[in-house]
Amino acid sequence: MEMDAYFALVLVLIASWLVNDTSAASAFLTMKRNSFDEIEKTLERVERYVDSATHIKPEITKLNVRSSVTSRFSSTTVTSVLMNHAETAAEAVFIFTLPEEAFIANFSMEIDGVIYPAEIKEKEVASQIYQEARSKGQSAAQVKQKSEKDFTVSVNVAKKSFVMFELIYQEMLRRKLGYFEHVTSVRPGQVVKEMSVEVVIIEVQGLLEVNSSWVEHRDNGDEVTKHDVGEIQLQDRNTKVVLRYAPTIDEQRQESENGIQGDFIIRYDVEHPKTGGEFQIVNGYFVHYFSPEGLPAVRKNVVFVIDVSGSMSGRKLQQTKQAMFTILDDLREIDFFNIVKFNNEIIKWQSSLKRASPENIGSGKNFIDLLRAHGATNLHGGLMEGIELLHAGSDNSGVSMVVMLTDGLPTSGVTSFGRIQTNVKQAIKGNYSLFNIGFGDDVDYSFLEKLALRNDGLARKIYDDSYASIQLKGFFDEVSTPLLHNIVFNYPEHLVEINSVTQTKFSNYFEGTEIVVSGKLKPSNINDILDVTIAANSLDVHLEFPLTIDTEPKAELLSEDAVDDFAQRLWAYLSIKELLQKRNISDNQSERDDLKDKALQLSLEYHFVTPLTSLIVVKPENGNSSKIAKQAQQPIRKSSGAGSSASSASASVPYRSGRRNSFGSSYSGIVPANIPISSGGSYSVQKTKGTRPTHSERFQNFMSGAGAFLLSNFETTTREQTTQVTTTRPTTLGTTTSQPTQRDRSSVGVTHYLVRSPDYGLFVCFNIEGYPGDVYRLIQDPKRGINVKGELSVTPYYLNAEKSKLPFLRKINVEYRNSTIVVTPSYMKVEDVVLFWQNIHWRGDQHLSLTVTNDKVRVMIGTDITLIVMRHRYPRGRSNQVYYLGLYVEVGRGFSDEVHGLIGQFYRRNRHIQLTDLNFDQSIKGTIHVNSRQVPGTLKYADEPWPGTIQTQCWFADNNGMGLIDGWHGDYLNV
Repeated sequence: MEMDAYFALVLVLIASWLVNDTSAASAFLTMKRNSFDEIEKTLERVERYVDSATHIKPEITKLNVRSSVTSRFSSTTVTSVLMNHAETAAEAVFIFTLPEEAFIANFSMEIDGVIYPAEIKEKEVASQIYQEARSKGQSAAQVKQKSEKDFTVSVNVAKKSFVMFELIYQEMLRRKLGYFEHVTSVRPGQVVKEMSVEVVIIEVQGLLEVNSSWVEHRDNGDEVTKHDVGEIQLQDRNTKVVLRYAPTIDEQRQESENGIQGDFIIRYDVEHPKTGGEFQIVNGYFVHYFSPEGLPAVRKNVVFVIDVSGSMSGRKLQQTKQAMFTILDDLREIDFFNIVKFNNEIIKWQSSLKRASPENIGSGKNFIDLLRAHGATNLHGGLMEGIELLHAGSDNSGVSMVVMLTDGLPTSGVTSFGRIQTNVKQAIKGNYSLFNIGFGDDVDYSFLEKLALRNDGLARKIYDDSYASIQLKGFFDEVSTPLLHNIVFNYPEHLVEINSVTQTKFSNYFEGTEIVVSGKLKPSNINDILDVTIAANSLDVHLEFPLTIDTEPKAELLSEDAVDDFAQRLWAYLSIKELLQKRNISDNQSERDDLKDKALQLSLEYHFVTPLTSLIVVKPENGNSSKIAKQAQQPIRKSSGAGSSASSASASVPYRSGRRNSFGSSYSGIVPANIPISSGGSYSVQKTKGTRPTHSERFQNFMSGAGAFLLSNFETTTREQTTQVTTTRPTTLGTTTSQPTQRDRSSVGVTHYLVRSPDYGLFVCFNIEGYPGDVYRLIQDPKRGINVKGELSVTPYYLNAEKSKLPFLRKINVEYRNSTIVVTPSYMKVEDVVLFWQNIHWRGDQHLSLTVTNDKVRVMIGTDITLIVMRHRYPRGRSNQVYYLGLYVEVGRGFSDEVHGLIGQFYRRNRHIQLTDLNFDQSIKGTIHVNSRQVPGTLKYADEPWPGTIQTQCWFADNNGMGLIDGWHGDYLNV
């Protein structure tokens, strides 16, 4: 009996620790030790505790992956919703298997309808912040690089709640074996209700041979490949392709009870010019792609150096033999080769390089077949022997290389990494390339990579599985056919910022690959014609590839589906890669520190998670989400075209006008152009630059005098950290004066409103300035018990080249009597019931119901009021698009005479809107009459059409809707 009691005590303590609750243990210690009934009750309580502690894995209810590829540069967005059903907070750890060349570019977490953008920090700082947040029980997430291919996202999910996270990673697709390969890894670890993968590829050179496949990874290590998976659509004269893959729940369960795990792979190639390549320019940055075809193969001198130490026994050696048989068969007769095997001894197949004749190939295979694994690892001796064979047998014609394969560390001969690196580099003297293959998990891959990079080569890690021989053969195939060597790119110094250009000298160009160079153009010469020359050797002939470039960007690179500013981001991506590579191979500490600082600066500037940085996001303890949003906000660029574009529904999608900047957007200042104003008295207001003005400051900055007046001229001058704003008192509408200029508005954007007048069906639209955390009263009808509010939040990542995170309409609350409906772009909440954006219908009482269809939420209040909340996307079709909301009144005849609000006021029975004084000079203009008020208007196309229509024309009233709405827009803030 006593042993049972102690056993129960141990179980209680374990369960208490699991759920962070010691009450069960305390109760046990106070009970009578000889009471069997008490023990049984305690054990039942233990079972309940253990059960609650082990069922805390958050459920993934949504997983969407969308990639945009523009001229090889890929930007992928992973969006997932996690629901924690447990009574305690739970940590979910996601391991994303990404392409080896990818950098994570951004991460954001949405909790309770509020977006928390990640900050990028040095890795050690980010880890400390995350651990502190976890210890306090706060929702937090950290993104850091775990290994060459794995990134981890750790999310602490509060009890009975859910988190939506969005992760963006970017990479440049490398051409290998004649095609580009885009891989999307999908391993959720469970069946997901809503799952989809979409890839949009734009290649202005023209697409060739596009195909897709799904490679299923089974628990036993086997792979099953399904070809032609998903839907493929070629568009725009074969320069664009859209691929979609959306496995159903049944299809996921067919693969495994734990859902699918595998890779969605797209392979394609492009048309390759035979001259100087493809040169693309966007916003002052260029990318030069060089991949000539039709050239004769260059002679290859290759020595294979193979590890046959004891650790290579079994499957490793057998797979090496299989790969080598095929590799030797693929050698051309113009090639020369030799083989060196090493353990603690060094043995070579022949005393010199031999031509790849059928007889020599057969002899080489016999040598390979007799390989046996035993002994230690004299890696240094094997390499030096291979290099000496090239010295003795090379006549300086063709391309010479050493290909070494090993699975472990040097244990015999010279074992110091430093001495091996020094001796090998001195022996090669820049005359040959060294390619290293690391086999299995025991190899020091970083050492092999550094050794190869120092000697104009590459390293590749081969995983110890059933496909190792295919991996070995595939790596050698990449470098088996040299077409050019000693390649040099020459750019005109008067047109190009030479210090900005990435690597311009390359040892070799191999068949089926591509060389990519990127840099900046000098601003003063951005519209000039560029003449570029590529010099190289082929066989014994010196070649030059001329290229003349028109700097005007191609329209496809500025399309809606293109990765924005792809050339600049690709330049930053390549520059960081090169800096990290140079740091990796440098032995000079001062140089290493300088390279680290430069790589870190670029990583922080372009928001890349590299081996030097991490992203961190923490939800504050006090729930002050607006503070987080404001801190993340960046200054918004001023635009001379402010207010000139059409308005849409209530959402902060930036305007599209003229030539696109980074996301096709421009932003309005506080006073739009072309507003009639006059002079009068003046006053000035000072505020600290970069801070959010108070409600009264915003009112003063906007107007002087009664609400019917317009803000007039002002000038902005900057002295140190203070902005001086000088305004003059306006008179009434219709008086003209000089055109106003714009002042800097840090941390502010605009939301857009589209309203249909109920009496004449006239569409009017206007913009309202707003800051993150602002809550606007959209509709108020106290007699009907209706209150609709809209809250602004910051975008989760940058939407333009100025690193601005814009505020947009993120949450709409519809209150009717005692019921509340909350709508966000990711979910809806109705009386504590959480609903997601799926086709559903909900009914409260007989007076309130909700229907969700695709991106539309229809809220019906009785039979005479219907509100529609639309979920829009911006930029449409992009990998890093933002979801935002728009509110529309579909049926408004049931509103009372007391209805008001930014939108509600248009549905008062005494509100009449008419249009007069039409003018068709250049643009269509007119006068909007709102009862006795007169407002100048311009006919525009709304960015987002009225629900159920394709396009909507509206009459746009500028200057924050002044005159169109009652009072000024600040009156509608919920303060």
